[in-house]
Amino acid sequence: MKLKEWIRWFRSLFFRNNSEPCPVFTVLVIGASGVGKSTLLNFIHYMQHCSTFNAAVKTKIDLLLPVEVDANDKVTYMEKYTNNENVNTVGRSCTQKPMDHIVDYGRFKIHYVDTPGTNDTRGIDQDKLNVNLIVDHLAELPEVHAVLFVVKNDESKLGTTFESNLQLLLQMLPRKALKNCCFVYTFSAPMDFKHGRMSHTLKEFASNFNECHAIDDLQITVDNQYFVDNVAFKNLLTLQNGGQITNLDKSETVWDISKKNIDRFLRHACNIDPVFQKDFKIATVMQKLGKVMRNRGFFKGVELDIEKRRLMASVSDWAVTGEAILCQRLKDGANGLENDEWEQAAAEWKAKDGEIGKLVEEIAFLMTDN
Repeated sequence: MKLKEWIRWFRSLFFRNNSEPCPVFTVLVIGASGVGKSTLLNFIHYMQHCSTFNAAVKTKIDLLLPVEVDANDKVTYMEKYTNNENVNTVGRSCTQKPMDHIVDYGRFKIHYVDTPGTNDTRGIDQDKLNVNLIVDHLAELPEVHAVLFVVKNDESKLGTTFESNLQLLLQMLPRKALKNCCFVYTFSAPMDFKHGRMSHTLKEFASNFNECHAIDDLQITVDNQYFVDNVAFKNLLTLQNGGQITNLDKSETVWDISKKNIDRFLRHACNIDPVFQKDFKIATVMQKLGKVMRNRGFFKGVELDIEKRRLMASVSDWAVTGEAILCQRLKDGANGLENDEWEQAAAEWKAKDGEIGKLVEEIAFLMTDN
């Protein structure tokens, strides 16, 4: 984080007027089944209450949600259960639908949205259902500050299913949300909390994604990568359940380093310009507009007038779907419509094409709605 951003973050949190409402920053948490999203959220919640592992051992608090702990001597005890959790079936997403969790840090709150994992063993249909549940939930959120992708640091591949679902999830976001993406690597202790094979895989994915869309919005940098290991939290549960662990000092070290990384993420998340509900709605209509233009044959290489190319430019400005890629390639230097141009454009398009005119009118309403 740059010095100016640190100063702005510090002032916003520590010089806030007591009469002002406590700021809430929303973080969407996404990852494949088994990477430890739900465990990570419990770990983050515990770290907020206890700065050290030793303090945590002496402090038992309610968990945000049930945790599935690997077996052998490991903990199978769960603090609490909800109907939304599936804690006994290997390979299925622990979280069955998006769940909201608020962690209060005193000066600010983080609204974590825990999402169903992809790569569910119930198959691609379940993955598609999970993605749709996430998209529907996004439409209800007032704003989103960060999209946090959770991946295993020691894996070299995203997995075909997870990669395709990652593509699908990114396509559901407004283009501006790509700059709000962050990445946390679990299982990082064996790599001394440094880049494992997954970092290279993600950078290659981001490069290909940007090249395909002719953009540079999806970036993986020092500022948006974080390294944690949930083993310290699992060892904590083992001790609290009357069990024994080896190498207590290692658990303390893992806790300390993981907390430093999460604290760094929190400072970053509190500094990100949010994507608002209106942005998600506009992007959704732009996606529909792109599909209608495809159905109308706009992408078949025929000569395009400036009105069509400006619509294409607008779609490529807001969306990152397959149609947006084609719009980016065919706009031929045209600029997207300005906010105050949509109402006039709607009247003109309604006279030429009712379906397109209706979508343009919907965008015009959203652009002017405060």
